[in-house]
Amino acid sequence: MVRNLLLYSALAANILGVFGTILFESNDNVSVLVGFPAELRCVAFLVDNIHVPLIRWYKANAETLTPIDSSLYNPTEGALRFASAELTDAGWYLCNATSAHETNSTRLYFEVKDEIGFLTEPPNMVVVNRPGDVGVLDCNTTNLYTQLSFTWFNGTNPIPLGASAAVQLSGTFNERIIILSVAPTDIGNYTCQVNRLNTPQIISAVIFLSIPGEPCGHH
Repeated sequence: MVRNLLLYSALAANILGVFGTILFESNDNVSVLVGFPAELRCVAFLVDNIHVPLIRWYKANAETLTPIDSSLYNPTEGALRFASAELTDAGWYLCNATSAHETNSTRLYFEVKDEIGFLTEPPNMVVVNRPGDVGVLDCNTTNLYTQLSFTWFNGTNPIPLGASAAVQLSGTFNERIIILSVAPTDIGNYTCQVNRLNTPQIISAVIFLSIPGEPCGHH
């Protein structure tokens, strides 16, 4: 029995020496905002660099492994791609590589955050060349999944939708205020407050509207 075990070990070592053992190159745990594209990268190769293992992806739920639809990745490339990450996509993933003589696997964690953030920070200042020009104030967010609501303030005063001094163009993920004819009294701080519906999360950004040579208006 001992002799058979030694022969088996020698045979296994010989096989690995000829065909190589599976190694992985993968990205670290991935974090992305909900609604954004993401990629879990898992490249498997053999030491001999000749044979290419086949990749299969699994979602690790508690003690069970759920196969991932093979249309979401190329079995020889190994990259698992999400066109638009959802909250249910979060969790542990198992990358399983199989060659003719060996199977090996590695795990990655995929974090999907449902947070509001500004896609590009609203400019700290919007400059209008002269009174009577159009002033445009934009508020764009990174959120592409959960519906948001927007509230604009002129100083500390809320700007009602359709106010005579401004036209509010509302979207699901962004909002714009257009002041059709900027007057010196319009100069000052404007705050874009973003609320995620059904969740008490609020962020805001301040934009300063100015006209060169004009004093700050009072709000």
